[in-house]
Amino acid sequence: MALEKKIEGNVCEYAQKKGFLTPKINVIGERGWPDRLFIDPEGWCVWIEFKQKGKPCTPIQLHRQAVLASRGFMVFVCDDEKEGKELVDDLEAARLSEESSEPVAKSGKRGVILRPRFGED
Repeated sequence: MALEKKIEGNVCEYAQKKGFLTPKINVIGERGWPDRLFIDPEGWCVWIEFKQKGKPCTPIQLHRQAVLASRGFMVFVCDDEKEGKELVDDLEAARLSEESSEPVAKSGKRGVILRPRFGED
């Protein structure tokens, strides 16, 4: 079983090769924030919490995820390297689909990933 650190490292390395920034988030004095903020080359971002396979999120992590989602952020939990890389591919496809207005990538677990549209009616 892969450790959380290994899953996180490999998914981040994959995302960085595709142009994403992947800063580690450590808010001093506040627990439960997702592990990483993935920022695409055009500046939109998603939060990702990495977990060891089968390990659940803590109550404070679930609370932070709900708060972020209520403010319009996409928040994902990743406990599998392959699925994490597929998520990065889906995020990249969502960005690239903006140019053609075609439907964005779909995934069974994630549904449809839509890029936030700021300042548009």
